[in-house]
Amino acid sequence: MLKHLLCAFLLLALASSVSADTINLYPRGTMNLIPQPTHFEWGKSPETPFLVTDQTRLFLPPLERPEWLAVEGLLADMQTKWGRRPVLDRRGALTTETAAPAIDFQVKDPAGDGEGYTLDITGNSITLVADSPVGLLQGIRTLRQAVLHSPRMGGIGPLHIKDAPAFKYRGFYLDVSRGKVPTLATLKHVVDIVASYKVNQLQLYIEHPFAFRFNPAISHGDAITPDEILALQEYCRDRRIDLVPSLQSFGHMAGVLSLPEYRELADVEPTKSFEEMTWQERMSGTTINCRDPKALALLEQMHDAYVSLHDSPYLNVCADETYDLGKGKTASVAEEIGKGRLYLSHINWLNDLSKKQGKRMMFWGDIVKEHEELIPEIPRDTILLNWGYFAGTDYESCKLFADAGLDFYVCPGTSGWVRFLNDVNNADLNIRRYAAAGKKYGAIGLLNTDWGDRGHINPLAGSLHGIALGAAMAWNPDAPDADEFDMRWNDMVFGDSNGGAIKALRAQSTGMLSWIAFQTDFEDYAALKKWRVTEEQAVKLAEAAPLGIKTFTHYQKVHMGNELDVAELLQGSRMNALAAEKVLLMFELQRAEGKPDAKLRARFKKLAKGLSDTAPAYRELWLARNKPSDMERAINAIAAVERQALRYSRMK
Repeated sequence: MLKHLLCAFLLLALASSVSADTINLYPRGTMNLIPQPTHFEWGKSPETPFLVTDQTRLFLPPLERPEWLAVEGLLADMQTKWGRRPVLDRRGALTTETAAPAIDFQVKDPAGDGEGYTLDITGNSITLVADSPVGLLQGIRTLRQAVLHSPRMGGIGPLHIKDAPAFKYRGFYLDVSRGKVPTLATLKHVVDIVASYKVNQLQLYIEHPFAFRFNPAISHGDAITPDEILALQEYCRDRRIDLVPSLQSFGHMAGVLSLPEYRELADVEPTKSFEEMTWQERMSGTTINCRDPKALALLEQMHDAYVSLHDSPYLNVCADETYDLGKGKTASVAEEIGKGRLYLSHINWLNDLSKKQGKRMMFWGDIVKEHEELIPEIPRDTILLNWGYFAGTDYESCKLFADAGLDFYVCPGTSGWVRFLNDVNNADLNIRRYAAAGKKYGAIGLLNTDWGDRGHINPLAGSLHGIALGAAMAWNPDAPDADEFDMRWNDMVFGDSNGGAIKALRAQSTGMLSWIAFQTDFEDYAALKKWRVTEEQAVKLAEAAPLGIKTFTHYQKVHMGNELDVAELLQGSRMNALAAEKVLLMFELQRAEGKPDAKLRARFKKLAKGLSDTAPAYRELWLARNKPSDMERAINAIAAVERQALRYSRMK
């Protein structure tokens, strides 16, 4: 009893002594919130922070399952952060006569779907008023972040937030087809991450790695199963995330059309099996023959097997980069009616198929941008996905779709593909510029993409900054600026308010395609020129990688951040150091005309040793989050560079 009285006395004393100067307890005078609310202001003096006591009650309206789960998370956060949690009360609502500090959640329209909310925190109350149950969920997510960022003494606020999203649809797109198939646990982990940032759509890119029951050979080994899709869909539903099926239905179908029984259905028939193809060959083709009835029947079969598992009202048929269209069996048709109209004819067929499945179709917009004259003929009930992944992307192309009266998303990316760690600098500009263009031209959504081209060497942790930024800009494209966002993200993810991780990641964002450069034969100087890999990039990366190694080694020692995230970022930094040295040795070898001296031979030997040492860790980290899939192929590619380095180290 004495203990409880003492605690109450300390809390009251704290409340009476803290004024609006409480904001000074927050680093940079701001609160770590991602996304940034559209309107945020601190309370005015003499308001005091809100403090949870043993008498605090949380008044709840009737809740649906997603909101109830969020409330449970909020209570757990309060218990973890403050060692206290309010008592739940469904019997009434907050009144002016309530003596003890109280928390009140209200929903204006229980049948609505608006995501707006207001959050007011004073010394005596937290009041969250939402437009709908969905808005309540978003408000709770903001409150959870505020709690986790509050001072450990237990105070929060005072503050006022009025918030609503800029884009109705805010999605994350995860590549699971280029060599790395995540486990169900990893997919759920991704859902938890994006849900905390208020993302409301998730798409998995499927070319072939799904366990099609009518022909399991399509998956070529490890695949996502129907049961996993259903389990993931339920997990998403509990967080109000729409799991939108995304099934490649035109180009990029090498995994399917390389099978002997389907090769005749390709526009240009592949001559190699999928296993024999290089990663680049897998990506560069293969396009289905959109005029072959048997090819269309196969697509119907695939859609029936995969798309039918999803409750979403939407379907992404992809249909991008149809490299072989009009070059093989459809050449005569393309010559007669034009390649653009041939493409559009298949889009119309896919749209009809989507309607039969009760879905509204979306597809990538790159091909129709090559045939602007046909944009007015695109079915008005489709959604265009306007993508581009470089800082210098033509963002004004959004105007093409806006002027045609088409619904469209803007689709930036996390810039992780063909790299050991993401190019954070490029991703930052790409995401921000696409969000701004989307807002300017009336896009209905932002779909942030995370690709794994050429074997998916890039780790999930490398994309965490881009994932958070994409969600933040989809909600509020106007704030915060890059420096402020970086510090918030670093503090929220790693508990480091000094920005150590993001500084290390930005320093390593040199623009070098590290995975492509890494795999290139030591004397293939033409490849370096083709991929615009320069010695200057390699020097910068060699200078920057040690900072990443130092930072993430420190994080490991002091247990900052998620253990697996930190391990992946440390491994990526080490691989960047090795890739930089490998490229530098290529330039040195070129100057030495292929004849390394003793000093160069010693460097080749050291590189080989570093590569040998990294293989076990690489395998362990891959399997921590993914099925084996193309793991051995990736490790063999690393081993091949090791063997080359050893050969040069032994030259006389």
